[in-house]
Amino acid sequence: EAVSLLASFVIMWDIPITMVAPLVMAVATIAVSTIPSFAFRIPETQLLDLPTVTTSAPTVRAPQVAPPSPITAGKIRRTISEATARDQLLLIVCCSAVGITAFPASRTMGADQWAGVVGTVMMVTAFLSMALVPRARRDRLGRILPRISALLILIAALTTPSTSQALGSQITTLILTVMAATLSIAATALAKARPSALIGRMADITQTFSVFLLLPAAVYAAGLFDLVRQMTS
Repeated sequence: EAVSLLASFVIMWDIPITMVAPLVMAVATIAVSTIPSFAFRIPETQLLDLPTVTTSAPTVRAPQVAPPSPITAGKIRRTISEATARDQLLLIVCCSAVGITAFPASRTMGADQWAGVVGTVMMVTAFLSMALVPRARRDRLGRILPRISALLILIAALTTPSTSQALGSQITTLILTVMAATLSIAATALAKARPSALIGRMADITQTFSVFLLLPAAVYAAGLFDLVRQMTS
């Protein structure tokens, strides 16, 4: 429903795809790293015994608060299965959105002056965010889909006209091959290697910094600042 509303809004107002794609890619990329916190849901009434901890008298029209229900193995299995299904669905939707919008969003790299520089920063931070997300995942889709999206971001950035003209088709193909092989080898090595506190800390800082910069860079690269300035002037 949200996708259809967004598509209708874009078509109705004739908004350029280069203005919408960076924002969608940035929001979907940030959402991938926050999916686990939204997928697992536990009712508040199950976490707290509200009738016991409530210190004020309820109003006359207030509904009666039920105490926590007994925790059983069936409820635990159902909660975990629902959270897993919700997590997988959100992951597929967000990674697909990132991979699809990366190609129109990469056109911002060819813009003049600061917009092109910020567009490049946006693509780099989106790539780093998606490439580093699988470190905290244990499921197969959680380790594969973000890396595929990161590879699509890299392909989109290197095949955009401004980049391919500057590097040439042969160099672009070579870089894509090397980067794809490097990403695959690094993913395999990190999966089998013993965890390193230093490398993990550096990856955490890089991922946090990339997520922090991604949305502001996408807003600037999409031209929303110029649009607002034109509307207010």
